[in-house]
Amino acid sequence: MAYGRVDHSFLDWCTRMIEKGSMAHHILDIREEDELEYGRIPYAQNVPESELEAALDLTPKDWEARYGYPKPKQGHVVVVYGEPPTGSEYCPLVQQRLMRVCNMLASEYGYKYVQQYAVSFYKFMINPYILE
Repeated sequence: MAYGRVDHSFLDWCTRMIEKGSMAHHILDIREEDELEYGRIPYAQNVPESELEAALDLTPKDWEARYGYPKPKQGHVVVVYGEPPTGSEYCPLVQQRLMRVCNMLASEYGYKYVQQYAVSFYKFMINPYILE
């Protein structure tokens, strides 16, 4: 099981894999509905943290019907992010939120390649060099 923190270069690589049609790379946005107004990282798939445990218990068919894209498999790369774009530095509460979700994916649901996006979403939105 690999769980770690990644920066924009890993996210860029993952995004390029998705652009090429990879079904084994996922960017999971765990923000709640009211946190989405500022946009999202390209190719990110939103499953709010409040729904995530129930969602992970869905069959692949039910997941796709509910969220509109295939359910990540346990051997896929899953990059998790979930910071609301507040303009503040990456705060400890956000980090704890992401760590909790990543640990749940890895330890309770058997996902082998879970990565926490360690750059703040706010910094992603204001830095044009990311994902260029």
